[in-house]
Amino acid sequence: MDLIKKREEILIQNRIKFFKGVDQDDYLYDALSQNIYPVPKYVVSFFSKNSIDIGSDSVSEMLDSFCDKLLSYTDKKVFKRAPETHLTINFSNKCNLNCSYCYRHKNNKNTMNLQKAFEVIDYADKYFKMNNDEIIFSVDMTGESLLDYEQIIQFDDKLAEYENLYIEEKEIKNIIPLDFLKVLISDLYKGEEYKFDLNNPIPKNLEQIILDSQLHNRFIDKDSINQILQKGNYDPMFLDKKRLLRLNRELLETFYSDYLEHKDYQQFRIWFMSNGTRITQKEIELIKKIRIEPFWISLDGPEDVHNKNRKYYDNKGSYSDVIKGIKLLQENNINVKISCVLTADYPYPDKLLTYFKSLGISAIQMCPIRNGCPSSFSEESLAELLTSYDRLYQMLFDEAQKGDFSSFELLSEDMSMIAFCNLFGRIRQSGRCTWGDEVIIDNAGDLYPCLYVIGNEKYKLGNMNEKKNSQELLKPISVNDVDKCKTCWGRYICGGTCHYNSIVNDKSVYSTDEIECKIRNYAISKSISLIIKFKETKTNFTKLQKIFGY
Repeated sequence: MDLIKKREEILIQNRIKFFKGVDQDDYLYDALSQNIYPVPKYVVSFFSKNSIDIGSDSVSEMLDSFCDKLLSYTDKKVFKRAPETHLTINFSNKCNLNCSYCYRHKNNKNTMNLQKAFEVIDYADKYFKMNNDEIIFSVDMTGESLLDYEQIIQFDDKLAEYENLYIEEKEIKNIIPLDFLKVLISDLYKGEEYKFDLNNPIPKNLEQIILDSQLHNRFIDKDSINQILQKGNYDPMFLDKKRLLRLNRELLETFYSDYLEHKDYQQFRIWFMSNGTRITQKEIELIKKIRIEPFWISLDGPEDVHNKNRKYYDNKGSYSDVIKGIKLLQENNINVKISCVLTADYPYPDKLLTYFKSLGISAIQMCPIRNGCPSSFSEESLAELLTSYDRLYQMLFDEAQKGDFSSFELLSEDMSMIAFCNLFGRIRQSGRCTWGDEVIIDNAGDLYPCLYVIGNEKYKLGNMNEKKNSQELLKPISVNDVDKCKTCWGRYICGGTCHYNSIVNDKSVYSTDEIECKIRNYAISKSISLIIKFKETKTNFTKLQKIFGY
């Protein structure tokens, strides 16, 4: 392939964009290699001008070599099955807040009974999963999870039965089951009045042992015990039934490996977040037992900002209750992450960062508000938002020059850092969100691709009683499936815009939301410019690499 054809091939792929450094040096971002290359001006001219005067043979050779380097990265996508399967269970639409921008169906108070929830577990375990290591249940994402406190406890207990880490007689090797039971009693319960009836069925006695909350204290080798506790992130004071079984099974398999087979099992995990208004010591214990740490709380900023949209039904603001909840979580050594809805009422991510830092939280996610709300962004408020992002990135640069990367750590899960995450990891973001990668199950057992479309028949995937597996249900939408996105240079950093916003705007998940597109495109461009500034100022990337996990 000659040089001109190579250039045409690269341009057709919509993969490059040029940036200027502080001293007007040129840089090329390439979407397929996820790299930023410093380039001479003749490279800019070669890709930017219609008429081409390549010049000397040496320039031609260097251009040819550079084109070959770019073309060595292809646009082929390799699909890999994730180690996790995600399902969101919508226990109910109940919420104690009446937020102005909420997408919840506020007149729909239908609640999933526990029997239906147990049927969901059974469906997930027997049909939906596709040989994944772990099934993660998210709970109540369209309501306040802690209103369903008792259901969450019983639901989580039920998961222990499906993991099935109890000891069965067939798993005992090199010794008869009764003798194994006698060995355990002799080793672990010596000198104690512990009620074992050797005339009872052996499994019943073994169940007594594996559900013993103090089993970890009965072993002599404390160093090995501590290693197991740390590896599994177990806190002996707060173990739900599921985690107690996991710990005790590992203890017995470790110290009695000659007698007990190792059991592979399907893990189940439960996850939820909260609006933070109902945190008491009771909820703290639940969060610790289920081991949701860090814990996500919704907070939109300082008091007047938060209370503008997050109110109770009596029109009273919820800010003071949320702050009390955050403090109580922190007093109990639970790290808090903040989910903030970024609105036109306060379009200042730089000021929000400064405010959230004062709360001592561990991460911030500032999500631009969806369309169709009183506080949604207009062209005018969008301009103010982008100006604030200018200040935010300048703040990050100034702090980094002083060796302070704490703001990067706080923003590591925020949209403002998406370019850092994907460029540092050479990751191609193939899609916008979990649409097509996750299933939402409502109280009737109906399945949807997104929380925002629950109840919309057009987007219903079916019902769990149809017993479809994840391969039949999960249909991810690639960024290359969206016409505008597939011609965008930043598509593999961005992944596209919110599909629900696209439905609101254009009645199609295959279109884009123009406001969100401008926000994301701007943030990505500013991030790349910041990375270039770091390169030019020889900023040490080591801390950033640790923050982003690479």
